Amino acid sequence: MLKKIFKKLRQDEMLKDGSILFFGTLIGSILNFIFHFYTGRALGPSDYGVFSALLGIAYLAAVFTNTVQTGVANVVARFTGTDASGSIKDLAIRSLKKLILVGFVATIVLAAISPLVASFLHIRTENVLVLSPIVFFLIIMPLNRGLLQGLQRFKALSINVSSEGVFKLLGAFVFITLLGWRVNGATLAFISAAAFPFFLAFFALKPVYSKKVRRIPIDSSEVYKYTLPVFLFLLSATLFFTVDILLVKHFFPSVDAGHYGAASLIGKIVFFAVMPLSQVMFSKVSKIKRNTKDARRLLKKTLVLSVLVGVSGSTLYFLVPRFIINFMFGSDFLDISNILGLFGIVMMLYAIMYALAMFLLAIRKSHFIFGLLFLNIGEIVLIWLFHETLFMVLFQLLITILLMVLFLFYVISKTRWREEA
Repeated sequence: MLKKIFKKLRQDEMLKDGSILFFGTLIGSILNFIFHFYTGRALGPSDYGVFSALLGIAYLAAVFTNTVQTGVANVVARFTGTDASGSIKDLAIRSLKKLILVGFVATIVLAAISPLVASFLHIRTENVLVLSPIVFFLIIMPLNRGLLQGLQRFKALSINVSSEGVFKLLGAFVFITLLGWRVNGATLAFISAAAFPFFLAFFALKPVYSKKVRRIPIDSSEVYKYTLPVFLFLLSATLFFTVDILLVKHFFPSVDAGHYGAASLIGKIVFFAVMPLSQVMFSKVSKIKRNTKDARRLLKKTLVLSVLVGVSGSTLYFLVPRFIINFMFGSDFLDISNILGLFGIVMMLYAIMYALAMFLLAIRKSHFIFGLLFLNIGEIVLIWLFHETLFMVLFQLLITILLMVLFLFYVISKTRWREEA
């Protein structure tokens, strides 16, 4: 019986591709978390609170990153026929030139407003200036990853994603351990992890950039038309788990902000464990193009696995929070043991929300995004008005994500579906 089950699982294309990307992301995530555990212990709660706020800025910049990757992946997945290679090469080269320009301008802008950002977060301007180059690399890096995802080169994408963690740890060793640059050292390690994987991806994309492939000009309007809704959704999704960190750094002492940042990071393990499944589902549903039985079957698999992982993780967070926190960050962070379980639930619901939204984007539905952005505004207002304790801040997140999930289930239930002709 078990033999038949495992054989069926091996033959399931989505689970197979999802497993490849899952393990690559898992390795990268483990290394990434080790990086954070090390920086949390090396910096202490106060400086880690500063670093968490800087990461909040980086995550907002990464909205553009994820937009480009998702948009490119969706469009590339639709290229078929003898002209596909030439069209993909044209898309890649033209996009790369534009992204380099946008990345350079965005970096200059962040550097220019760094005094204002530093004042709001109660940190040094120097910390924001050191962070500013990451914007450039976050903007150019996703192009190659989007090409790999759209081409369904999940093994190469998996290796590229996992390499981030390697460069973070190497950077942490050099900049924090050897040079002792503390917050700025942690930031530089983060920047190196955004820069090097971009160049590594070219090895896996030699067939795309090869001189032997003749460029075939394409109408790129479809790419940009699709990019806006993707950008708005990812902005909404990113705002959800960054606004709270930035506002906690604004309203609370640095030590409390460091505690909250650590709890947020541990909670995100639940989401990052299942995110690869949503990415695989997105690529496969994009090929189907419509809200069919096959598309919904892929969504159902993703949701079931998200719930299973989420419930397992949250249960551990409730049962042994002090052990997990002490093991990962040390005894200086034990004050967050009372909110860790709730963070697990919030991030499980976030994983469900993310999968539902990616499904809608894959079938080219985007009107739901305005509802999510409205709920983001509600989240900001709630935290701004009610932030007496860290638990109260987290409770506002729970309310927001519950409303997002219910709203998206409603949208999908009202979306017409049909079988392929």
